[in-house]
Amino acid sequence: TYFPVQYMAALLTFESGAKKTEDWAPYLEECRHVLFPDSTTDEVHKGIEIRPPDINVSHANFTVTWNDDEARTPNTGHIRFGIGAIKGVGQTAIESILREREDGGPYESLHNLCERLSSRTVNRSTIDALIQSGALDSLHGMRNRASMLAALEDAISAGQRIASDRAAGQETMFGMFSENEADDAPAESGLPEVEPWDRIRTLAAEREHLGFHVSGHPLESYETLVSAFATGTVTESAGNSQDSPVIVAAVISHLRTNIIRNGPKAGEKMAVLTLQDRISSIEGVLFSEAYRQNLDRIQPNEVVFAEGRIDRSRGEPQIIVERLFTTDIAMQALVGTLEIDLGRSSSMDQPERDAWMHRIAGIVRSTDAVGDQPGFIHHAEVVLIMPVDGKRVYMQSRNKVVVDEHLLDRLREAIGDPKAVRIRGRRPSLPQRRRKWTKKRQQVGA
Repeated sequence: TYFPVQYMAALLTFESGAKKTEDWAPYLEECRHVLFPDSTTDEVHKGIEIRPPDINVSHANFTVTWNDDEARTPNTGHIRFGIGAIKGVGQTAIESILREREDGGPYESLHNLCERLSSRTVNRSTIDALIQSGALDSLHGMRNRASMLAALEDAISAGQRIASDRAAGQETMFGMFSENEADDAPAESGLPEVEPWDRIRTLAAEREHLGFHVSGHPLESYETLVSAFATGTVTESAGNSQDSPVIVAAVISHLRTNIIRNGPKAGEKMAVLTLQDRISSIEGVLFSEAYRQNLDRIQPNEVVFAEGRIDRSRGEPQIIVERLFTTDIAMQALVGTLEIDLGRSSSMDQPERDAWMHRIAGIVRSTDAVGDQPGFIHHAEVVLIMPVDGKRVYMQSRNKVVVDEHLLDRLREAIGDPKAVRIRGRRPSLPQRRRKWTKKRQQVGA
């Protein structure tokens, strides 16, 4: 019998020994496409869920786990990240965490964990990494990661005092109460009220400590834009030939700025970004002019569309970035064609066709989209698809339009079919090829 979840857990454990995260990250993406043995043409069962590490469930490596009400069959289960995958958690700490869990049972709270684990084997930075990676979510919830960090110092101090008293044979304050009363003690369960992290901050912390966004990915909220505007994934773009124009959707995971020391641009700033999508990353280089033009859009952990060309002249492929578009201006800057499809219904007679065309033309003409970045606005072609004598006829408007969500919503509401309005991205521009960036021509320093 084929057990896909067990097989992929073993594969991830083996492949995660690679030096670079990018070398084994594709296997995480592959889990989303695995077919289960009970999958059929009529009812497809596809995709293995990958969950963050859990202090009370995970082992050192990737393992298969099940929900409490779930039968253990080849068609069930999910994969848990191993504690060993968390950056900053060493082998000694892993062994101590697992041994104490086996001897003393599940950890009950942050304070309980700090009380039971010795600071000699599990220090503050280790617990910090456990919190930010999501490994303690089962104790207090994902929304309380910020609260757990805020309580960490007090929890460690309280835990050390309790452990010290116990070692000295003294009765602690909690020992004076019954087990149920101790469970209600503020030191055990209380966390300070701290504003929860937003989704971007939460996922950024996961990526920092696991190398991936596990609970989700910032690009998930913009799948429609990504599918319409990106010319390919980071991996696909990196495989393109020298000077190929590309548009990549990614998160700015790292940023460094340099000052050009020599040449006509001496004293000016440039930037090197790490652009990361679901499974891989690539460097994006913004020379001085592009840096100035895009400065307000260069923000760590921001989702952007990077437009530029592939450069393979310095070993690893890079993108020479000309323009960056944040998600709020991507629609107005990257739409190439607005398609309005009335051919999904039965054939119309001439009066009905004329009425639809008049109604749609009125909506398109009345758009007041001007955009926040006038220099980046792109006017899109408008294509109307109409049923004529049983055929689909494509008609292109003489006028172009700036597309935004308000315009799309009005069109969808008027037609009554959300799928009848589609956007297609424009082709990436062909920037002028720059001279090779060599140490002889431009020397930069941090």
